[in-house]
Amino acid sequence: MGEDITFLDPRRGPSGESHEPDNASARKRQAHELVQPFLEHVVIPNSEIFAALVTAGEAFVAVSLLLGAATRLGAAVSMWLALNYSLLYGQSFLIPSGNTIYFWVGFLFLVMAAGRAFGVDYWLHRRWPSVPLW
Repeated sequence: MGEDITFLDPRRGPSGESHEPDNASARKRQAHELVQPFLEHVVIPNSEIFAALVTAGEAFVAVSLLLGAATRLGAAVSMWLALNYSLLYGQSFLIPSGNTIYFWVGFLFLVMAAGRAFGVDYWLHRRWPSVPLW
């Protein structure tokens, strides 16, 4: 199917030099086997499109969660991004890491409708109570 897509440890310098002992810097992160074909055949050939999509998704999540506007949708998008980042780095959801923590925090925001306390969602929910986004 081709070469495995690997990502060097971020603690290595731009020219590949290590800032840590040799055994720690030699570690590589490998994308999960379920997403490798998708990365090879779809994402990498269309990297500019996916870069714009990820940037737009992260900007939407940031604005949504900061303002408390459409918080549930922002939380769902943040969960989707965290899940994709975990698969990209080959991380397990059984071992706590930054991405799994972001996933579960997004889940709490989604379930608890966090924007209704101090956000724009409070006013939107009062005006349109039947809309599930707020």
